[in-house]
Amino acid sequence: SAAPAPGGKKAAKGATGADGKPAQPRFWTAEEHEKFLQAAKLLGHGNAHGIAKFVGTRTVAQVRTHTQKYFVKLEKSGGAKPQV
Repeated sequence: SAAPAPGGKKAAKGATGADGKPAQPRFWTAEEHEKFLQAAKLLGHGNAHGIAKFVGTRTVAQVRTHTQKYFVKLEKSGGAKPQV
């Protein structure tokens, strides 16, 4: 069985990121999401490379997916798209 990854969630057994390090758990932690929001405000939500570097624990692809899902969720909840 894979050891629990940071945040208490298990990563897929044997899964690794592009850098060869163990993969992150599927769900973003509250701390990662808060860093994501800070970075999106500072750098703009289109700067996936900068946001990934700021968060420090997610890949550019994971940031792009999280950004897309975040804005879809905002639209469904009736929230206005933030000016970032």
